[in-house]
Amino acid sequence: MQAATHLKSLQALEMAIRTGSLTAAAKQLGITPAAVGQRIRAIEDYLGTDLLLRGRSGLTPTSELELALNDLQVAFSALGRVSRVLDFQRVNEIHIVANSD
Repeated sequence: MQAATHLKSLQALEMAIRTGSLTAAAKQLGITPAAVGQRIRAIEDYLGTDLLLRGRSGLTPTSELELALNDLQVAFSALGRVSRVLDFQRVNEIHIVANSD
């Protein structure tokens, strides 16, 4: 698993915990709930442990995730501030990519 993939997986994990569901996390991230689940499953597979308990009452962190959850939340909060300061969220730009054909 590459570092960027780890980051996307951790982002999906943190967002799922923060919002309480894969669907809400997906909406915030602009991807499908299945993609959120795949990202979380990828990091769980990589680490060899479950990080979320999925139940009728929503998502809860496992004891393994509990140990890192505060740091994870602080880190993504800091990344959000950096993004806003550096204006990464340029909503008035359109990027078009096309083959030279």
